[in-house]
Amino acid sequence: MTLSARLRRGAWLGPLGLLLVVGLVAAVALTRPSVEAPAPASAASVQAYANAVARATAPAGQVVETDMKPSVGSWENGTLAADVFAARAGGWGLTFRRTRAQLAKISIPTGLEGTHAAFLSSLDAYATAADMFRVAAPTPNLSADATAAVRAADARYTEASVALQKALRTAGLSPDVRFPGF
Repeated sequence: MTLSARLRRGAWLGPLGLLLVVGLVAAVALTRPSVEAPAPASAASVQAYANAVARATAPAGQVVETDMKPSVGSWENGTLAADVFAARAGGWGLTFRRTRAQLAKISIPTGLEGTHAAFLSSLDAYATAADMFRVAAPTPNLSADATAAVRAADARYTEASVALQKALRTAGLSPDVRFPGF
């Protein structure tokens, strides 16, 4: 078949279509803006985040330090009745879940997504520990797992706080005494 016969039959459309697709892909690739790392969070946004986290987590912190830890000690040494302890543990779990819901609504500055996830994770761990204590209330010798869960939650909260303190310093701000690790 001669070249003129192939041209009349439309054989040239395939290579032309391929050439057009390649050209279109090249044009899109060359005119597309490059993906850059997001700009670091401003000092104002980091401070606003720290303030919002401190406000949201204050009730949970108060529960851990002034009710949960002392109550566990009293329950383990037999000076706090199991039914009272179970009721308190149920309340702790509720507080941790409410705090988590409030914290989940906070706007997260660029670069602090991992820190925020760690705060949320710590509240999940505290809620789990509270549930474990509630279940173990009739049997104090079952408290070891719940106590370990509280320690893990404390460690996770401290980890998140240290990351937040680092973000504050990176933004040129002073450490925040409302969080560990200052």
